[in-house]
Amino acid sequence: GCKLYIDAVENDGSTFKIFPENLDEMFQKEGMFLKFYYDKTETAIPTDCGVGMSATLSDVTPLRK
Repeated sequence: GCKLYIDAVENDGSTFKIFPENLDEMFQKEGMFLKFYYDKTETAIPTDCGVGMSATLSDVTPLRK
């Protein structure tokens, strides 16, 4: 399986998976809720990931749920 991916939800409620290229280790915890901006990149995604895109993240903030 994929070492790291994000289940993302857009403002309109649609969902997709992101392979984050630059997520800080302090945010790499299963079940953590984050708010962030992303820019889609053309980086190759590991074949076993099953994600829609790779992206660089910015303004990452943890959220309380």
